[in-house]
Amino acid sequence: AIPHILTKHPRAYFLLLGDGPEHQSLQAQAERAGVLEHVRFCGHVDDVENILPGLDLFVLPSNYECSPVALLEAMAVGLPLVANRVGGIPEMVENDVNGLLISPASSSELAAAVNVLLADEGLRDRLGRAARATACSRFNRDAGLALLQDQYLRYGRS
Repeated sequence: AIPHILTKHPRAYFLLLGDGPEHQSLQAQAERAGVLEHVRFCGHVDDVENILPGLDLFVLPSNYECSPVALLEAMAVGLPLVANRVGGIPEMVENDVNGLLISPASSSELAAAVNVLLADEGLRDRLGRAARATACSRFNRDAGLALLQDQYLRYGRS
């Protein structure tokens, strides 16, 4: 998706946070696509809370997720989101309310969603504020404890 994003936003830069078995493959893919100078492979990051506030948006293009903590961290700092409609993500992100949801493995949808956000500061602000509100109201300690208590009361008697 990055080459398509750069055609509309040639000054964009991308930080890939985290490490894993695809690191070398992704780096080679970026080099082949001629976008390596726009991509920073950061590897494992211990202080993500210091990096996220400096970003314009957060993208989670995972094809398999349950309830990703990285997404909650981005929501908590008020970043507008683009994420794949997989696993538990649609329970966390409501399309065009607190983020943008796209089809998994669709680089064209990913590029289009990122391009829309990069071009529209008002939309970024609106989605970022809603993401933060969602993280603070639905995914805080008290809400988590209430959900856990409800689960124990509902299913603990079987």
